[in-house]
Amino acid sequence: MTLVTASISPLVFSHGDTITIRAESVPAAAQQVEACLALVTSTETTWCATVPLNLLGDGAAEATHVFESALVESVVVVERLVIDGNSTLVSGFNMSIANVAGHLSPVPGEVERHAAQISEAQELRYGVPLGDPGAPGAKEYRVAHLVSGLLLTTSLKLPGSNIFGLASRPQGLDAAALTEATASELGWPSRAAQPQWSDAFSQNHPVSVVVFPAVFANSVEELLPMCRQERDVIMSLLALDRGAKGQPLVTIIEERDGERVLASKFSFDHRVYQGNLAGGFLSGENQTDLLVKYSAVENDGLVKLCIDLFAEATDDDSKDAKFFRYWSALETLAIARVASGQRLARLDGTLWPDGANTSQAEPRVYELIADRIFGGQDKIDENSVSRPAADLYTLVRGWYARRNATAHYGRFVLGDPTQAAAGWYSRAVATQSQPGLEEEWLRAIRDVCQWVLRNEARRVGRPLV
Repeated sequence: MTLVTASISPLVFSHGDTITIRAESVPAAAQQVEACLALVTSTETTWCATVPLNLLGDGAAEATHVFESALVESVVVVERLVIDGNSTLVSGFNMSIANVAGHLSPVPGEVERHAAQISEAQELRYGVPLGDPGAPGAKEYRVAHLVSGLLLTTSLKLPGSNIFGLASRPQGLDAAALTEATASELGWPSRAAQPQWSDAFSQNHPVSVVVFPAVFANSVEELLPMCRQERDVIMSLLALDRGAKGQPLVTIIEERDGERVLASKFSFDHRVYQGNLAGGFLSGENQTDLLVKYSAVENDGLVKLCIDLFAEATDDDSKDAKFFRYWSALETLAIARVASGQRLARLDGTLWPDGANTSQAEPRVYELIADRIFGGQDKIDENSVSRPAADLYTLVRGWYARRNATAHYGRFVLGDPTQAAAGWYSRAVATQSQPGLEEEWLRAIRDVCQWVLRNEARRVGRPLV
């Protein structure tokens, strides 16, 4: 069988120039021919244009096209021809160079070498590993993260990673079984009709995949946090355009020795229950108390907002974001509930240093906590609330330092010279000066925020019930 050939002329051209696409050895019976052009730059390989060709007879087809697809240096390739609706790969020298940076002789050998350099630049940009291949004891892995609720129709790349949408989607069969079990327990006759259930579930649950083809680490335990951090950055970037971040579902990990897979492991990334395991009254499962708090959020939008901020903080994976959200819940409530401009006496009776007053964030939040937790009839020990800090004053200032790091720089970075120049830096350092300490500071702000919001909801809600 004679192969169809394709070419582009001139071999070197610029944005806005007219190029000619020509095909040879087109079947005599062909009625319609289209040339699909691809664009290769140092950053991407993508579709460029689909150009209808005019049949000239004797197996030739040709068309001109004004090239306006890129301003950067690019390889333009006739990727394939579509003849009467059927894709056909092409042979022959089927490329040109657009927007050359510098001089390039318009001869096939020079064009081919330059095209190889552009392709190599792209491979070097994206073909970097995650982790350090030269680290002592480093093993090679490849990792794929499945992300539910994120729709992608184009394959994308970042240095060290590939991202694409998965054709397969969940059918929701486990959800259907759980739904039917719930209906049965309620004594309801409802059942999930198939295939309508699975069709609807699949349509509304797209899945995308974030792949790290080469990861180097000493162990899976070292690998997972590194990959998850990169995955979450990618998910946030995609959310900016998609308006949906998606939820991590499963991670596939393979340890490799060249092309040989030594071991496989799967990690379930969907959220697991992390709340308290108590039941009944001890866990807050109290009918009257629930009604009181419900009345508060139904009638006070500020209380609802602060409780929503608390719930978002518990659901966030980022420690920096958790500090920021918990603090935001406390400060939002304090702005509305604590009068500004007041000098503040701390729990030990001394005034807040440097003449600070409740017009400022730290004293304002301190006063809210002191009133909502320590202002009642029950005698509460300050030390029991303030751990791991020495007192509530130190605790609040440490939280505010972490809030500032996130608000001004996105996250707290130990040793960063810009952050180190800030007045709050030493207090932020104190929250992670030893292993495990950061988790204790987070637990403290979560517990105090929870305590304050519960008491505020009860204060607002009791008169309404």
